[in-house]
Amino acid sequence: MSRLWHDLDATLARVCAGEVARLASKQVARFGSAHNAHIEVEKQVVLPAMKRVFGKDDRQAIGRVMAQRRGLDADGPTAQPTLAARPMKKH
Repeated sequence: MSRLWHDLDATLARVCAGEVARLASKQVARFGSAHNAHIEVEKQVVLPAMKRVFGKDDRQAIGRVMAQRRGLDADGPTAQPTLAARPMKKH
């Protein structure tokens, strides 16, 4: 999924910079499918395991770190992207 995002992100960065860029529908669809599969694994496997292993405070701390990595404000009522957000950076 990281490679799919990397390729798509390069095109989106050009759009954000005000350049004209072409998004390939197959590229977007491949990323969308991979992302949806990733989210399903998180919902079905990772989140239930986290609830068993970590307490509420630990889960909130993990959520804050994840939000910060994505340029989101985790302290608001709902996490919203900041203007400088560049989601899914590879770390």
